[in-house]
Amino acid sequence: MKKLRQFNLQITNSAWKPSTRETSQIFASKDALYMSFGNGSFIYNDIYQYTVESHSWRALPTTGIVGTTDIFNKKLGRCGHSMVIYQLKLFIFGGRLDSKQRELSNSMLIYDLRDFTFEILYPPPEVVPRDKTESCLVGRCMIVFAGHDFKRHPLNDLWAFDLVIIIHLLYYHVFLFL
Repeated sequence: MKKLRQFNLQITNSAWKPSTRETSQIFASKDALYMSFGNGSFIYNDIYQYTVESHSWRALPTTGIVGTTDIFNKKLGRCGHSMVIYQLKLFIFGGRLDSKQRELSNSMLIYDLRDFTFEILYPPPEVVPRDKTESCLVGRCMIVFAGHDFKRHPLNDLWAFDLVIIIHLLYYHVFLFL
């Protein structure tokens, strides 16, 4: 019988680390972990990188964001969202935009890990705004399943977002989903 191994990545010395939060997302790449947003005493709009080799956290810059809003005057910070990494980009979908659980999102934020900028895409209206959704990366697709709508009703839908097409749309600055 194989034993389950547990690793505690918590920094125990005086090194800096992100503030305590819940309903954030974390995703692993080859040599780092990326944590986005979350909820504490307010909705966070930050992104952090944990480097496994050095056992250290760092806040990633968010060039291209004025304050806490995007070009459409919508909040970027969220909690209860889902996230995957593909081609050095964080794809962040859905989530709750306020701490009172009234404003949910169905937008997809794309954070480029090379130049630390955000892009935002809005899916068709049949993709219901949601929080507490689950996602995974299958090939080049972000698979998003279920969650809760703004009335806190459970959802039971499944969406596959082709990330290659999304990157192509961003390159040509076409902001819509196919």
